[in-house]
This record gives sequence, structure tokens and C-alpha cells, in this order.
Amino acid sequence: MYDTQLELIYSNYASEVLDIDYWIVNRQFICCLNSNEKQFVTIPKGFLTDGATVPRILWSIFPKWGKYGQAACVHDFLCEYLIISENGRIRRIERSECDYFFYTLMTEMGIPKWKRLLMYWGVSLFRVFGKIKDPSVTSKKADIETYLLDHNEKNNVWL
Repeated sequence: MYDTQLELIYSNYASEVLDIDYWIVNRQFICCLNSNEKQFVTIPKGFLTDGATVPRILWSIFPKWGKYGQAACVHDFLCEYLIISENGRIRRIERSECDYFFYTLMTEMGIPKWKRLLMYWGVSLFRVFGKIKDPSVTSKKADIETYLLDHNEKNNVWL
């Protein structure tokens, strides 16, 4: 499923500029999205993720970084770009596929069915009622990711 463990560092800079808590992926990882390994996604070093987007009142049941944290990071990336690698080619996907992959990854990670169903319904309802169909990445966030990665490569430290 994943070629390495998720390695994150909290970004004070991105969190302040974007006005939401963000963590930086400190090491690129590859996630196979199905058992035959023909569909996968590469999450690059420097990608900013906010973890599982859950209302604060539910954090005791669904923390931002529970056992499903790496699946939440993959879901963030898929929602932002709506692309995967399939049979060696880039393929555009629908937002509903992002949610399906999130559910599948949580299943493979051993997340209890009740918990993954509630999380899947949450992201699906957000998509349906928000009428979300397009990639969600913003130029501001992409610019910050580039800035942070450049800074890290020059100074060996994240902001």
C-alpha cells in the first residue's frame, strides 16, 4: 500500500499564511491504490496537508492524525490534483474516486468499518453538497509549497 511511513513536520509559516494548520510531507512516498499495483500516486516531499478535516468537537473520536493519517494525506493530494498514475500513464480522476480511494486505503489499514464509513460519508457529503468537481489546489498554496521546498533545499530546515 505505502512504500514508506508518513513523515510530517508542522509548518508554522504555511499555517500562518494559509490560516489553517498545515504539515509538510518531509519524505516523498508512493501509495498503491489497488491490489494489482496498476494504480498509484506519488505524494511529493514538500506537499502541505491538513490531515483529516474533522470538526473540532469530534477530535476525540476522529483525531486529525489517527491511524488513517497517511490515507488522509493521500486523499488531500488526490482532491487537490485529481490525477493518478495508471499503467504508467497519468489519468484524471473524478472527485468521487478520491473518496473511494480514501475508503479503500482505510480498509487496508484496518480502520474499523464504522469509523471508515463515517469518514467516507463525511467527505462524500462535503463533495456532493459543495458540488465539488474541480481540483482544489490554489495557486497560493502551490506557491507556498514551492517556497518551502526551495528554502528546505537551501537551508536544510523547514519554515
